[in-house]
Amino acid sequence: MTLRELQTQTHLWREAKYPGTSLEHRALKVGEEAGEVQRCVTRAAEGRSGGTPADLRREVADLVIAACGVASGAGFDLSDALRDRLAEITSGT
Repeated sequence: MTLRELQTQTHLWREAKYPGTSLEHRALKVGEEAGEVQRCVTRAAEGRSGGTPADLRREVADLVIAACGVASGAGFDLSDALRDRLAEITSGT
């Protein structure tokens, strides 16, 4: 699955299940998911449950899905945004 396909699929799912979700709510979801990634990494460092590679894989996937929601809500293609931003970063600008 490409990132563009993922964004389309998550958009269709979100609109069917949670129609009219605001951009603000979607952005808050990104923050929540980023916190879960951080918590998983901390648990792994401390040797606690909830910090396995499988847990981290799931939390990072949730973060990307949430980012797709923000992109859809704001009306841009996340794949294009990532490509453009990576080009900026790698060119040193």
